[in-house]
Amino acid sequence: MLAYFPRVYPDELLYSVLARYHRHTCSQSPKQTIQDLFGATGVKANVALQSRIAALCQNIPADRGLDPEKLIKETTLLPYYVAFATEEVTKFAISQLTDGHAESVFARLGIAASVISAPDSLRYCPVCLSEMQRQYGEWYWRRSHQLPGVLLCPDHKVFLVDSSMVPNGENQHAFIACSLQNCKLLALAKSWECEPQGMTLLQDIADRSASLLAAALKHEECRDWGVYYLAAVRNRGFAKGKQRVDQASFREAFSRFFAPIANVVPQAFNGDWPVAMVRKHRKAFHPLQHILLQMFLDRYPVIVKPADPSFEEGPWECLNHLAEHFGRKVVESLTVRREMDRFVGRFSCACGCSYTRVAGSSIPPHIGFFDVSCG
Repeated sequence: MLAYFPRVYPDELLYSVLARYHRHTCSQSPKQTIQDLFGATGVKANVALQSRIAALCQNIPADRGLDPEKLIKETTLLPYYVAFATEEVTKFAISQLTDGHAESVFARLGIAASVISAPDSLRYCPVCLSEMQRQYGEWYWRRSHQLPGVLLCPDHKVFLVDSSMVPNGENQHAFIACSLQNCKLLALAKSWECEPQGMTLLQDIADRSASLLAAALKHEECRDWGVYYLAAVRNRGFAKGKQRVDQASFREAFSRFFAPIANVVPQAFNGDWPVAMVRKHRKAFHPLQHILLQMFLDRYPVIVKPADPSFEEGPWECLNHLAEHFGRKVVESLTVRREMDRFVGRFSCACGCSYTRVAGSSIPPHIGFFDVSCG
């Protein structure tokens, strides 16, 4: 067991903690540090998702209270990457980082094949470094500064600066601490040409991304994201026919909304993924893509409203027994017609299920199906 292990600072990467251990112990050999920490020399240093955490925790003094799940939740980027994944995928990722291989996690989450990649180098906020020096007497790498698409510090609203530290650039077993050698306090951030609207968008991306980290693997209500996004986009005026999306107007509005930052975060807007996200999800989408689509939806008011007060306010339950979201309130489309002295509501879900119900009646709903293809 280690006689010493560094204090974990707020929002600090596990990679950074282990790098400070290497520096504090004056170790001259990265492999010796790996041996001391993990009890083996074959462990790779990974910025985003560190593996073999169970072995590491066995060597950390027990009174520190650092068990594998706590380290994974609070010091790696896993909460960000599984924010929109299923509970099954999350459990798999935790088990692999605890005692397995990080590469399998990247593959299962679709990160390895994504067009959106991690930053080329570790990044820092000059204002954060000044505050760290005053409060702790040293610098460290923050988690929220290393997320894809995040160009501003969530706390100080200033552009992040690229350090000279390229992860695994020279030695895949070396943990490199944040220092004056790789970070310059007076360094200038990249001169992005952003108007106030672009800065607002970048700040929103930084805030939403950081909030996913803070969620610490606490999932919101599990959703069929394809169904949810299809209904949400249609209900904001991009409907075509009964259950289709007007792809041309949706694409044009999406591109126009993010035009101020299209050249600043170019990889986030490659391909036709926004349209793919309003179909059935046959593959995993990157958290940044979820963030961008949700930002877009939050800026557009919902147009579809309940047509008659005789029915409770939506969304309403889906009655499709074959859908994963059966019984959940994901139905957002309601049309009402009057028949003699009663109101009949037709509830239509994006999954293809529809049912009719008479307002104020205990008669079971009549269930049917329709074509749900996306045009």
